[in-house]
Amino acid sequence: MSEREPEDRVEALLRATGRRPEVPHERAQRVRAAAEAAWSQDVRRRTWRRRLAFAATAAAAAALAAVFALTDRRGLDPAPALVPAAVVERVVGPGRPALREGDPIAENAVVATGDAGRLALRLRSGFGVRLDIQTRLRVLSGDALSIEAGAVYLDSAGPGGPAIGSIEVRTPLYTLRNLGTRFEARLSESNLVVRVRDGAVSVEGAGPPLRIDAGRQLDLRADGARVERPLEAFDGTWEWVAGVTPMMDIEGRRLSEFLAWIARERGLEVRFADPGQAASAPAIVLNGSIAGLTLDQALDSVLATSGLRGRTEGRVLVVEGR
Repeated sequence: MSEREPEDRVEALLRATGRRPEVPHERAQRVRAAAEAAWSQDVRRRTWRRRLAFAATAAAAAALAAVFALTDRRGLDPAPALVPAAVVERVVGPGRPALREGDPIAENAVVATGDAGRLALRLRSGFGVRLDIQTRLRVLSGDALSIEAGAVYLDSAGPGGPAIGSIEVRTPLYTLRNLGTRFEARLSESNLVVRVRDGAVSVEGAGPPLRIDAGRQLDLRADGARVERPLEAFDGTWEWVAGVTPMMDIEGRRLSEFLAWIARERGLEVRFADPGQAASAPAIVLNGSIAGLTLDQALDSVLATSGLRGRTEGRVLVVEGR
């Protein structure tokens, strides 16, 4: 039997049966309507299932997103940055605790120096603070300090200009307030010594406030005695202050600015041996850095690169050609 023979037989039988009668129109319409209704019901049922599944998934996703958002906020968002009360400007010798330039000092933190270390801080208000050896200082805020032992030197002028407002320095004996000034406060067990280099200082205690003007030193003793005496702006007692002076950033600064800064730190007056050199000083622009040098080393270095040299005559810094 050939492969075509079974198909031929089927075809012959279909022809023999003849044409099937057509389905009545009304019956066909009923069948079509029932089929469409069943199809529509099935579509609606599947649509609802998809919607419910989507809603459940969306709700779960929203809840999960909320959890992630909460976790992200609690775990990853940084806390609001707290502005430090001060930063370390210079470290000389071994300090205690170990600090480096640029380290922040929080409010109410205690800073202490050892037998050979000194520190320079810059308060948030702009005041410069220098700590002598064996000093313990509590930084109450950006404009308030408490000396617990030793000596501090305060300067109301900073690299960005005058400091903002005034500063309060507390001690177990008295409270000091500056009046636009540079001064030293040294505390011991028996007395407090205040030495005013510029401006004035107000001293507040049990009685009426006292005023100490520039060029004066006042010894305030625990028994209530007070001894006042004259003070030189340039003498050996300020050497420790000069040793921890934060260095000026001289890059792009004028020679005249640098000399004015040196003179202020040293308590000197500047005089040029040659009036012509004095006239040209503002035109000399400096480059480089004096970081890590002492004041004397910085002066020699800057003057040498400018073709000059300096010598001290009493309280005068004489600048002349090399």
